[in-house]
Amino acid sequence: MNKYIKYFFLSLILAGISYFFIIRIHKSNKKDKSEITNFLTFSHKQGFYRKPFELTISSISPTDTVYYTLDGSVPTKNSFIYKFSVKIDYRYNDPNIISNIPTTPDNYTGIQKWHPPLGKIFKATIVRAASVRNKNLSSKVYTLIFFVDTNIYSRYSMPIVSLITDADNFFSYDKGIYVTCKYYDKTNPNYTGNYSQRGSNWERPVNIAFLKKNGAVTFSQDAGIRIHGTSSRKHTQKRLRLYARKKYGNQYFNYKIFPQKNKNKFKRLILANFPTFKDVLIYSIIKDLNIDMPDYRPVIVFINGEYWGIHVIRDQLDKYYLASKYNIDKNNIVILGGNSLIKQETDKQYNNLIKFVENNNLKIPKNYQYVKNQIDIDCYIDHQIVRIYTNYYGTHNNKLWRPKTQNGKWRWFLYDMDKVFSNSNNNLLKQLVSEKDIDPAILLFRNLLKNKEFKNQFIDRFIFLMNTTFQKDTVLNKINELEKLYEPEIKEHFDRWYNNIDAKEFIGLSKTNIDTVNSVDDILFYYISQLKDFAGKRPYYMKKFIMEEFNLNKFDYNNK
Repeated sequence: MNKYIKYFFLSLILAGISYFFIIRIHKSNKKDKSEITNFLTFSHKQGFYRKPFELTISSISPTDTVYYTLDGSVPTKNSFIYKFSVKIDYRYNDPNIISNIPTTPDNYTGIQKWHPPLGKIFKATIVRAASVRNKNLSSKVYTLIFFVDTNIYSRYSMPIVSLITDADNFFSYDKGIYVTCKYYDKTNPNYTGNYSQRGSNWERPVNIAFLKKNGAVTFSQDAGIRIHGTSSRKHTQKRLRLYARKKYGNQYFNYKIFPQKNKNKFKRLILANFPTFKDVLIYSIIKDLNIDMPDYRPVIVFINGEYWGIHVIRDQLDKYYLASKYNIDKNNIVILGGNSLIKQETDKQYNNLIKFVENNNLKIPKNYQYVKNQIDIDCYIDHQIVRIYTNYYGTHNNKLWRPKTQNGKWRWFLYDMDKVFSNSNNNLLKQLVSEKDIDPAILLFRNLLKNKEFKNQFIDRFIFLMNTTFQKDTVLNKINELEKLYEPEIKEHFDRWYNNIDAKEFIGLSKTNIDTVNSVDDILFYYISQLKDFAGKRPYYMKKFIMEEFNLNKFDYNNK
C-alpha cells in the first residue's frame, strides 16, 4: 500500500507542475503584443568622428525586421527598412530644417524677434532604430547621435547635450511646445502661445545624451521635457526642464554633471537659455556662501541633430534638490517663491512671521529672538548682501524654503541672476532701507536692520565679503576665466539666433555707440567690458554706501 500511496502523491505533484507550466505559457501568450524580446547592436558608438563611415546594425533575432529613422521620430513600419548599412556622413551642405521654424510671433520686435540662422548651421546625424515582429515592436527604440567633422574634437569648448524627439513634439501646430501656433492670442501676445502652456499635458518624450568635450557619451536615456520659466517663454531660444521618470526608463539622471559637486543623481534638470554668462559668473563668485543655489555648467545643445546654441545646465531648485542636499524627506518641505510671497497665501508659519515683523518692535531682544528662531540668519544675510552688491533685488525671484519640523528655519534660494552687474553707482541698499515698500521680502529686511545685533552682523559680514569674495581682482579674474570659455562659442551662437542689430540690443548697447560695433567680437568685447566696469567700480561705491548708511568711520571687519 505504501508504494501505491507514494505513486499517488507523485502523480499529484507532477500534475501540479504540468498545470503550472501550462498556465504560465497561456499567460505569456496573452502578454502585450509589443513584448521586448530582441536586442540590436551597432558597429559604432555614438559620439565624435573625424571621417564618414558606414553604420551597421545587427539584430539578435534574424527574422525580425529592423526599421530606422534619421529625423528624430520613433521608427514604425513606414520608416526606412534597414538592409546593409546607414551612411554617417558630413552634413555641411544639408539644409536647415527645424532651425528654420519661427519660435516667436511674426509681430515681435527687438531681441524677441525670431530670425533664421545666418547660413547653414552645424548638424549631427541622428539614428533611431527598432526591430519589428508580426507588426509589433520586438526591441526597444535605440537612439544615437554621431558628430562628423574633421575638427570635431576641438570644435566646442563646452560639453554637448543632445535632445532627440519627434519634431512634432516641439514644432507642430497642435502640440508643439516650442512654438506659438494653436494657443497664441494676438491680443495677449506675452502670455499666450503653445510655449505658454503648462502641466503634464505639455510634457513631451525626449532622448537626452550628455557628451564630454572629447565626445564620450556619459549617459543617454529617455526622459520628459517641458518649457520652463515665465517671461523667458516668449524668447526665441527658450528654457527647458527635463524630468527623469520611471515610465521613461530611469527614475534619475545618474551622472556627475557638475564636477565641482559630489553628486551624481538628479531628478530634474534645467537647460537655461542664453544669456547665461551672468548666472555662471555669480555662481562661480559666491559658490562658498551660505545660500542655496543651483550648480551651473555651460553646454552646447543640439535638437534633433541641429545646433541649438549655448545653454547652461543646472539643478532645478525643488524638493528633490533639497532632499538630496540635506538628506531630508522630500515630502516634508515647504517652498515659497515669486507671487506666493506677495500674496502670502501659502504657508501659515510664514504669514505669522511677516505679521509679527509688521506689528512688533525688533529692537526688543525677545522679538528679534522670535525671528531668529524662524529664519536662518546667516543664510538670510548672505542672500541680502549678494542682492545688494550685484544691484538686483527682483522680488519675483525671491524664493525660500524650510523643513516641516518643529525647529525648521527658512532659508533662501538664489537663482536667475541674468540682470545683475549694471549701474555700479546705484545705491540699492538705501532704496531697500528707506522705501516704504509693503513687499514682505523688503519689509523683513528693513525691520531687521532696526535690531542692533542683526545690523552689526550684517555690516560686519558685508565688509568682510567686500574685502574677500567681492574684492575687485577676485571678481575680474572670474570674468576673465568665463570670457575664455565663452569666447570660442559666441559667434556660432549669435549666427544661429540673432541678426547684428538685435545682438547689439541684446547686450544693452546704447544707440550712441551701436554703430561702432560691427562684429560679434566687438559685441562680446562691449559686453565683457560692462561687467568689468561694474566689478572695478562697485567696491568703491559699496564702501561709500555702507559707510554713509551706517555712519561708519572706517571700513573694516571683525576678523574672528
